[in-house]
Amino acid sequence: MPSPLGRPIRVGVFEHDPDAFNCFRLLPHKNCRKPGAEVEIIKTVMELLKWEWEIVDTALEFGVVNDFGILESDGNFSGIMGLLARNDIDMSGLSMRITPERMHAAHFTFPIRYFQQVYIIKRPPENDFRNFIFATFTVQVWLMLLVTILGVAMLRFVIAILIDKKDAPSTNILTSSILETYGIMLKQRVVDPTAASAMVLEAVLIAAMLVVSQYYQSSMNSKLTAPPTSAIPFYHQDELLTLLEQKKTYLTYFANLTLEGSSERNIERIKKLSIYNPVITHENENDLIAEIKRGGVFFSTYDVEFLPQTISSWDRKQGLTVILDTAGIISYTAFGFSLGNRALCRIGVTYDSTKVNNNYYHCHDESSKDNLAKSKKAIRVLWMSLIICLFFMTCEIIGGFWANSLAIVTDAAHLLTDFASMLISLFSIYIATKKPSQRMSFGFYRAEVLGAFFSVFLIWIVTGVLVVMAIMRMINRDYEIDSTVMAITATIGVCVNLIMGVLLYFGGHSHSHLGGGHGHEDAEHGMIINFYISPQGQQSDEEPNINVRAAFIHVLGDLIQSVGVLIAALIIYFNEDLLIMDPICTLIFSVIVLCTTIYILKDAMVVLLEGRPNTINFSNVFSSLEQINGVKKVHDLRIWALTMDKLAVSVHLEVAEPDSAQSVLRETRTMLQKVYNVHESTIQIEGFVEKDCGRCDVPK
Repeated sequence: MPSPLGRPIRVGVFEHDPDAFNCFRLLPHKNCRKPGAEVEIIKTVMELLKWEWEIVDTALEFGVVNDFGILESDGNFSGIMGLLARNDIDMSGLSMRITPERMHAAHFTFPIRYFQQVYIIKRPPENDFRNFIFATFTVQVWLMLLVTILGVAMLRFVIAILIDKKDAPSTNILTSSILETYGIMLKQRVVDPTAASAMVLEAVLIAAMLVVSQYYQSSMNSKLTAPPTSAIPFYHQDELLTLLEQKKTYLTYFANLTLEGSSERNIERIKKLSIYNPVITHENENDLIAEIKRGGVFFSTYDVEFLPQTISSWDRKQGLTVILDTAGIISYTAFGFSLGNRALCRIGVTYDSTKVNNNYYHCHDESSKDNLAKSKKAIRVLWMSLIICLFFMTCEIIGGFWANSLAIVTDAAHLLTDFASMLISLFSIYIATKKPSQRMSFGFYRAEVLGAFFSVFLIWIVTGVLVVMAIMRMINRDYEIDSTVMAITATIGVCVNLIMGVLLYFGGHSHSHLGGGHGHEDAEHGMIINFYISPQGQQSDEEPNINVRAAFIHVLGDLIQSVGVLIAALIIYFNEDLLIMDPICTLIFSVIVLCTTIYILKDAMVVLLEGRPNTINFSNVFSSLEQINGVKKVHDLRIWALTMDKLAVSVHLEVAEPDSAQSVLRETRTMLQKVYNVHESTIQIEGFVEKDCGRCDVPK
């Protein structure tokens, strides 16, 4: 296959190791099993891209036997860098040692670019940001805090005796000083704020807290930008390949060919891994940040010093760590490129485990890691909401009985329903993360839908009981209500439900904050060899987890009910003759709650009945399939949902030319994944038949 230059890429080398040179100087015409770590990178990329390239012996052709040589009067170097500047060669096949003097000279002569190795590591769960927020408070930090507090208390004691001149016993003054120190820390003033001791104490405490906060921030930063020796889980090529073969969830990069331990055996292992991580090229320069944030080892001829700034604090909280490897060989060496050949410099090469090469194109969406991440996020949000719900439910039960308000008890019962439904949702999500089996070949995704389905029925049952109780209260009218307690409890309920609603709404929507796109684009990524800038994927919004959505609708019903209860409480507070507002409020808002659950029940029924969700249009998919090159007829198109955010498609395509079957298959699968975010697709390629058949008609 021709290179982007329209001719073979000229890779300049010179002899520095006779054995290696005699091996790789005949590339690519004669195979070289072990060309050396430097040429291995070039050889691997060129073979996977199927580009034409050739080795240029710079000593034989140009008399050049060094990388930089000396700086000449015209601003160029006498070595390989000079050949690159004059476009005599397209790239250097040997790495070159970079020194500050050389970099200084090169930056002021022509725009040299060099490979820099950057690890973008998705931290293991045990190193997660939320887990080490307080882990950075080591024993030394706690001791420092204790010493600070005791020191300030002693200072307060001295000031009280020398400046305020208190006559109380010293023991009492010391005890008072310690209590006052804690009191000021808790913003509870137990001394006159105008007293000299209090003012000095405030100033000292502020200074102490500033010092501690700076220490804490420094400690956190050291964990977020950990040195390679503690953050990189491998030091040898064997270790890296073993981790890759084990498919460790926090490893998101392909084989690093510059690690120690390169061998023929490892080269074969790399080739096997390459089948599932083939090369894809890109020329768009806009989405580099979105690409690198998904993780990997990033090699670039582009200056990547901007990375620590573009990885924001939010990204770091999500698990990204940026490590500039200042100890590896790549940081001290460089591959030269002729920037006069812009076509070559703009090539981006990405190893992507969700794609396969032209010879092995039968790709299924294996975004299990992305699904697991979203499930963990949903679990975290539900657990937080569960704790808040349990706490306030207890408060409402106490307040409802205290105020003798059925509306408050109704709200508490509704919260009990939410509590139970969240437990069901959590169980459903845990079940859904189980791997497919021979019996459950699609996995357990629909456990989430079943959980949402039963939680809706649960809320209907409880609401029906409360409606009956409200009607009985309206008939008998033998009750009293403490409107003050009712109003206070309802006000707290409005605030709590607002907090839970915001938490579930913004926490349950799976918008990617790491620059990724749909599931098929967010799967495990590998090494990016980036000759300029290589983007991959696009930003997109996704459907929220159906269980989080169900919980959000429950909380929305609670919020509406709490507002209604608050209004009823205020009416009763100003007019005690209107006690009937309590059961009326219960009836009205019970109906509203029932209505809010219909939509989630409808969506769940669509999924369970193998229906097509509203997120995808049948006619649009059918038209897109008809427009694929080589397709003559489309029939038996089936679209259904495994869950609300996982679509499945099966279709029969008739082609006129049997030789085009593989290209049609490849284009169809890519289109379904990228355009319609299809999770599972089964495509049957058939020969074109003129005769129509009844089952081939498009469903109405």
